[in-house]
Amino acid sequence: MVTGDLMNTSLRRSSYKWSVQALTFLLISLLPFGASAQRLLEYRSQVPVIDYAQSANDAFTRLFEAIDAGDVSIAYQGERGYLDELLEALHISPSSQVMVFSQTALKGRLISPETPRAIYFNDEVYVAYVAGTPSLEIASMDAVIGPTFYEIPLEPDADIELRRHTSRCLNCHVDNHLSNGGSPIFTMHSALTNAEGNVYFARDSEFASNSTMPLEQRWGGWYVTGMHGDQLHRGNVFFPSPRTDILDRIADGNRASLEDLFDTSPYLSSYSDIVALLVM
Repeated sequence: MVTGDLMNTSLRRSSYKWSVQALTFLLISLLPFGASAQRLLEYRSQVPVIDYAQSANDAFTRLFEAIDAGDVSIAYQGERGYLDELLEALHISPSSQVMVFSQTALKGRLISPETPRAIYFNDEVYVAYVAGTPSLEIASMDAVIGPTFYEIPLEPDADIELRRHTSRCLNCHVDNHLSNGGSPIFTMHSALTNAEGNVYFARDSEFASNSTMPLEQRWGGWYVTGMHGDQLHRGNVFFPSPRTDILDRIADGNRASLEDLFDTSPYLSSYSDIVALLVM
């Protein structure tokens, strides 16, 4: 009888919990757009528990403090601006370069198969660059508050400036969007992408990548160079529809370079190395 009473109580509590969650979701959906957007903005600008808006102490912040103090100098150079010297100061190798052509980033309108977004990284910091972009994007790992997100405007006639983002980057880089919990995260997706860089947000066409994902589902919307034998992946391929399985995935694999696909001269190399993608 005790077991039965506990079970009935548990069921009632579970039913009550889901009823409250359903009612909460309904009330949120009925709010005016401005009020709903404001609620989410407040949540994402200061993630509960970890006080996300507090001062960060990550590798990139420490570098910028050294720049402000005059201990480190980052020069603006040509089309890529601060990119080359910033990577050197952060001890990030240009060989870590990977390239994504799906329009799934903050600067999606600038990204395409002809102008992919290059990402350079090490164990602590990611730096993203798009040819012709007005700024560099940086994601850096803080030991206390997790991933932190920054932007450096590429303005040759102005002093180098750091801007930290505590809200809009968390539109994607956070878990539990509609709850009162969660934390900022790094994320990498594989998405079926067409020849314009547009992503199909259909079932089974977009996945959050992780180490357990089969190779054949990885890197949709990404360029991939390097040898992988007869194994298939979704890189280097433009899908005309979300339900298309393209045999050209075989022909577009095992690429030595990307030079024949687009102008790679604005970037640090003509590669988007498969090993870098595997460990990213």
